[in-house]
Amino acid sequence: MIDDILLRKLASKAYSDQWTRLINSVDASHFQIHPSMVFVPEDVTDVINICQYAYGKEIPLTPRGGGTGLLGQALTQGIVVDISKHLNRIIEIEESYAVVELGVVKAVLDKELKKKGKFLPPDPSSSNFCTIGGMIANDYVEELDVAHSDGSISTIGSSTQPDHRCASLLPIVLTKLGLIAASYPDTSKNSSGFRLDTLVRNGSYFPQRVFAGVEGTLGIITKAKLRTVDIPHFEILPVCEFLDMISLLQSVMKILSFHPSAVGGFGRLSSEMVQYREKGLTDFPTVYAEFCG
Repeated sequence: MIDDILLRKLASKAYSDQWTRLINSVDASHFQIHPSMVFVPEDVTDVINICQYAYGKEIPLTPRGGGTGLLGQALTQGIVVDISKHLNRIIEIEESYAVVELGVVKAVLDKELKKKGKFLPPDPSSSNFCTIGGMIANDYVEELDVAHSDGSISTIGSSTQPDHRCASLLPIVLTKLGLIAASYPDTSKNSSGFRLDTLVRNGSYFPQRVFAGVEGTLGIITKAKLRTVDIPHFEILPVCEFLDMISLLQSVMKILSFHPSAVGGFGRLSSEMVQYREKGLTDFPTVYAEFCG
């Protein structure tokens, strides 16, 4: 009976027509998977209801934002939950943090933060399209509101009392700290899988960090409190050209030792970038190293 009641509540926000399923069967990856239905929640209550419905029917849910993922993260044969249409409010901007819903486009948030001289450091090339939900980063997540698979809601953060799920995770992690530290790669960026290596730092527990990189597999994040930083006053972008790719690759560690804010590069100018020859660039392998402060 509860499934029938929920289904009536959800009907006006659920779409199973061919066109809607088609446009949600692709993202920025090479894959195509047709969902059984696309659900467009208008508020958190809708998210709770769809979680309860799917839980009762054992149907997988996959949250979707801007669809800019390169690995098919937003694709499913189950139900796509499109948070970009309505769950896109900027709720609060303070001196050191912002509280947002996860459907907010990164560039929209940046525009508002700039008014206060702030920004959210992750800066993907898809900022004009990607939503905050797809780019949650460990170092800047302070608190999350999460809808779990059964429809229950919890607020997760280092300054809040953890619910039974997060509380049960801590003793497991504490007994495996050595194994975790030895198993994770020493990289400056890692958005692959469950970030167990970031949960305990200097004796403090940061349960919200486990949700970074899990691509909606642990729940649907409905709201996030994110730490912001000051916009740098100065920026410089050295352009380093090399005779060959071997020389370029051998230089990367030396460049990183100067702590650039970003590093990018490519082997040869693509056909789309030939225009830049007119600006003095060649088609040699090139590294761009951004410094700011």
